[in-house]
Amino acid sequence: MVSKLTRCMLDQALSRLARWDKIHPGLFMSLNLSAQDVQKPVFIDQLKGLLEETGLAPSSIVLEITETELLSDWQQAAHTIAELKKMGVKLALDDFGTGYSSLSYLNRFRASKLKIDRSFVHAWSQTGGTQLLRAIVHLGHNMGMKVVAEGVERKEELHFLQSLGCDYYQGYLSAKPMFAEEIERDQWLESGHG
Repeated sequence: MVSKLTRCMLDQALSRLARWDKIHPGLFMSLNLSAQDVQKPVFIDQLKGLLEETGLAPSSIVLEITETELLSDWQQAAHTIAELKKMGVKLALDDFGTGYSSLSYLNRFRASKLKIDRSFVHAWSQTGGTQLLRAIVHLGHNMGMKVVAEGVERKEELHFLQSLGCDYYQGYLSAKPMFAEEIERDQWLESGHG
C-alpha cells in the first residue's frame, strides 16, 4: 500500500509544483519518504518519469529521510541515496537528533539539508539552554548543509535560531498546514510567504 501512496503523492505534488513553477520559477518542494521507499525504491523510475513529463529540474525536489529509515538497512538505503543524488534530487536528513544520531551515517548520507527536530526548539523555549541547538547548527554548517529548524511557533524562537545562523525554519509561526487550494486561493505564492 505504501508504494501506491508514494506514487499518488509524487504525481500530485510534482504536478502542482510544475504549475506553480510556471508562475514563480525557482520554487522547490520537500517530500517525506517512508522507510519502505528507502529500502525498496520502486518510486525512483516513477520520479524520473514525472520529472521528465513536468519539465521540473531534479534540484527542485527535496526528499526528506529520517535517521531511523537509514539505519534499518544501510546497504539498500545507500543504493537509493546514490541513485537519487545521481538524478540531481536534493536530500534532507529529517528529525535529526531523535533517532540514533550516528555521526558516521550523517557523514555517509551527505544530505544538502539538516532538519532539527522540533523537540529541540521546544526544549530551548522551556529551559533556555543553547548548547545543543548551537552544536547542531554548527555541525550542519561544518558538513556543508543548510540547517532547517522545525516547529517554530514564536518570534523569540525564530530570533534565537537566526542568531545561531540557522538557515531556514518551518512551523506555525509561518503557517499552519494547508491544502494546495488554500495556498493558491490565499495568494501565498504571490505575496512572498511561500
